[in-house]
Amino acid sequence: SKLIDGEVTGTKLADTTVTADKLNVGQLGGRRNFIINGAMQVAQRGTSFTTSGVQYCFDRFAHYTPSPPANNVQRSTDVPANEGFLYSLRLDNTDLRHAVELPAAGVAGVFYNNQTITLSFWAKVASGSFSTTVDARFGDGASFSNVTSPFSSSNNSIDITTTWRRLSIQYTIDQVPTGSHLALAF
Repeated sequence: SKLIDGEVTGTKLADTTVTADKLNVGQLGGRRNFIINGAMQVAQRGTSFTTSGVQYCFDRFAHYTPSPPANNVQRSTDVPANEGFLYSLRLDNTDLRHAVELPAAGVAGVFYNNQTITLSFWAKVASGSFSTTVDARFGDGASFSNVTSPFSSSNNSIDITTTWRRLSIQYTIDQVPTGSHLALAF
């Protein structure tokens, strides 16, 4: 039945009344997307980059190559049809990194040991096909070099073709959170 506004207060609930198993904390409950700027709409640093090493390009995304040749990253209007995207990120000869910040160094926030998380994204290649892995782990620093072991995944190897496809990877966080962020490395 309906509750009157203000009827339920902390003092009226027993300490064990609300437990994690009684909350909807799955995909329908709470925050669903932790990837900031996944649609590449914010480009305050520019829309095209050619460098070597590590450089943040679109907000929260960094391109990374430990040695030459140069990276080429640009915002593109080639997007999956009928999905509502205006832009995508085009990579040539580079790795892509994304950091999901933790509340504080070593503080799990919403990421905890033995939790299963899902990463989903759209991808395609200009020609041929491409096989790669996408690792997820806890990390520190812009270079993503001081990181823990990758989380367990049964399917982090992906094949990308010339057709836009939505891909999903599930990871099990199998370690205690460390570092300043959850690092995704494409």
